[in-house]
Amino acid sequence: MSGRPLDQANRAIDSFVGLIRHDFGTRGAFNAAITAQHPELKRRFELASRYQVCMGMRQILGVEANTWLTSMPFVPSPDDDERLAVTTIHGALGMRRLRPDVSVYFAFGAPPQAARETSAISRSPIDLREFYTHAPARLETHLAGGQLVHRLVHERLGRRATVDMLAVGHHPHGCQRYASPERPRGGVVVFPDVPVKTLICDALLHDDAFPGARPELIVYNPGGRGPANPADRRRDIDRVQVSEDIVALGQAADRFRVPEVPRYAEMIARVCSRMGYSPERFRVFRLRMAYPVQGFQIVMAFDAPRRPR
Repeated sequence: MSGRPLDQANRAIDSFVGLIRHDFGTRGAFNAAITAQHPELKRRFELASRYQVCMGMRQILGVEANTWLTSMPFVPSPDDDERLAVTTIHGALGMRRLRPDVSVYFAFGAPPQAARETSAISRSPIDLREFYTHAPARLETHLAGGQLVHRLVHERLGRRATVDMLAVGHHPHGCQRYASPERPRGGVVVFPDVPVKTLICDALLHDDAFPGARPELIVYNPGGRGPANPADRRRDIDRVQVSEDIVALGQAADRFRVPEVPRYAEMIARVCSRMGYSPERFRVFRLRMAYPVQGFQIVMAFDAPRRPR
């Protein structure tokens, strides 16, 4: 009698293994098939899958970072009522090379195939290095195809060679202020340029920028079709479902407190001081994403208001 339950258990295990092998091929394929029915299982499966992608890309690209930061204040343009000025803080924190034989780049600005207007982006002289946690990265910067391209110039390896590299860019007429049939929305678009553990993406909206709007998180796998315009419904086939949500922090006193960026509040204060902005007038929307997939397009989209008559 004692062996019968054991035999039954073994037969059940063998049957389950056979089901996976013959119907799904691998355990990974089986897990993917059942995750949609269980939200928490789906969340863990997505996170584990993105982690595996990140680990592979860090080896291929020869670089990794703890945090990718993209923070964009939107304010009405001082010389064009139809536009919003956009300032951007972005880059990698806690970054290090893993291979000496690769070049490390990151860029700011819409990819050339996505740009519809002549770019007026410029690198801001605002210096944030005193707020870094690690040594400042040595960078070379040039303008290419309407983008500011930054290249890491040091070739040191190892944990002691960990660096921070943030750049501040400014576009005085960065995006449309009001809705149009072609662009009913505006907001933040992020392509993390290096494999990172955590993405922090903030939209800092002035009182008169996208008033009353609530953001939608959209993630695309652009593939060969290139960057997607969220207004183009033909690109819905490239959308990827994720479990993260955008958090509305409003004007909470601690909205500039970010554990992954210890001196973030000081960075925001410096940028606002130099640009003539009032930090208290910004409401904050934040996306925190673990292991964002290299090459995916992450969009924080806000409905633009109608032009006043």
